[in-house]
Amino acid sequence: MPGINKPSHIEVAASTRVEKPVVQKIKKAKNQIGQELTGLARKAKSAVSKRVLALIEHKETRKSNFCKETQRLMGMRLAHKTKIGQLAQQCLNDTIVELNITKAEYEALDFETKKLVDRYTQMRFTSCEQRAPGWSWCAIAMNDLGKKAGILPQNSNFTAVFQHVQFAVDNGTWHETPKGKILAEYSSDMKEGDFIIFRHAGQGEHIGMIERIDGDTLTTIEGNANLNGQNTTDGFIRKQYHLRELTPSKCRGFIDNHTKPELTAKNAAAASKSNDMVKF
Repeated sequence: MPGINKPSHIEVAASTRVEKPVVQKIKKAKNQIGQELTGLARKAKSAVSKRVLALIEHKETRKSNFCKETQRLMGMRLAHKTKIGQLAQQCLNDTIVELNITKAEYEALDFETKKLVDRYTQMRFTSCEQRAPGWSWCAIAMNDLGKKAGILPQNSNFTAVFQHVQFAVDNGTWHETPKGKILAEYSSDMKEGDFIIFRHAGQGEHIGMIERIDGDTLTTIEGNANLNGQNTTDGFIRKQYHLRELTPSKCRGFIDNHTKPELTAKNAAAASKSNDMVKF
């Protein structure tokens, strides 16, 4: 499509300017990673494993190898009207980590190295402790950002996309893309800070935050996401889509985070109901 390159890369950010408990958690995780590196380096079974460990260990090395499309998306500076947009931008722009490994290389990593890579991308989000490294965490990212921004009640603990959807259904803020329609027909109803639900064939559903709508271009910020094809260490990234391509088979709908009910006891009860849908 003209104007937007097809997805081909990934960006990963580790936030250092968020709430104090999260900052402490990140420092602890980084220290743990540092302690594990020496042992992992000795266990590394391939040249790829050794390269990945070196990239994780050395901050400046991680900033290299950005493709032009990565640089373009990283360099975008958008004005934000919502608290959640500001929080997402902050997470995105702090420390960018580019491991620059292909899907085949990632799959070839030994278990310890793969686990380390997966954990590194997740550690900015407080709820990730409830998921094993490598599990999907897009819903966790939106849950944590939503709570910090006041969009979700403080008792929300959504670790799966369908929990976000159920909460929105109960609060009357869910908008399903009708069969035979495209999301572009409803773009005037979507706003910055709304959540959007994607469908990926064979991979279930995925949630992100709408950062901007400019004509036919939809810009999002998403956790556990990559720009398909080149890299696979899924991170917290900015992506772009053509609205006219988002049919019901690719986009289930969106959650209105602007006209929702106030955070009342009823709203907290809806969060509890969604929380109970996933047991650990």
